[in-house]
Amino acid sequence: MTARIEGREDDDLLARMTGGSLFPTILILEADGQTLLKLDRALLSGALSTGRLSVESLGQKLDACERYVALRARVSEGDASAKLCLAIRALEIGKIDVAEFSRAIAGAELTPERAKRVAQVRANAICESVVAKTRASGMDPEVERAAALKCVELYKAGTHPNSDSADIYWWLVATQARTAGDAAMIERSIEGLEANGGRARFGPLLAELEAALKARAK
Repeated sequence: MTARIEGREDDDLLARMTGGSLFPTILILEADGQTLLKLDRALLSGALSTGRLSVESLGQKLDACERYVALRARVSEGDASAKLCLAIRALEIGKIDVAEFSRAIAGAELTPERAKRVAQVRANAICESVVAKTRASGMDPEVERAAALKCVELYKAGTHPNSDSADIYWWLVATQARTAGDAAMIERSIEGLEANGGRARFGPLLAELEAALKARAK
């Protein structure tokens, strides 16, 4: 659309329904207009700068939404075996939060492979939540510090996010590693930032961390 008609009735209906008031915002909607997934400007700008946003990655998000809808239909039809998979998909696309996810899978018997999957989607959801709160605060220093400490908890637990904000996760871990002077954490943060396209966004920090490691090695 290249033109806007001022005063058109319900011109802001989509924004009111979804909260998608920033441009660009990508929405995946259900047939009834309910939002399945929203990617707003802050998330998209980060994903674009690190190369994590592509036609392929958007296709994967669409596929995740389609699988969620299919699993939800199976559960509504009485298929109890689909409940765990539904909870995982729901957390992946943000339909439920981590607390709701924990309740949904309580008592479920997990194979080692499924337990690993559960740990990964939980780590991704926690990462996306703390990053979203930090962005919403306007990068308030106290909120940012709380987010960094939460990310260090994830780091120590051993399951690192591989979601859209993985570079921000490693940046937050790196800031704490620098403050603590933890060489092992600094080295791992450098690897994480490099692996997630962080050189473009956090080049000065990476240079500082690399210099710190070299100084320690002397």
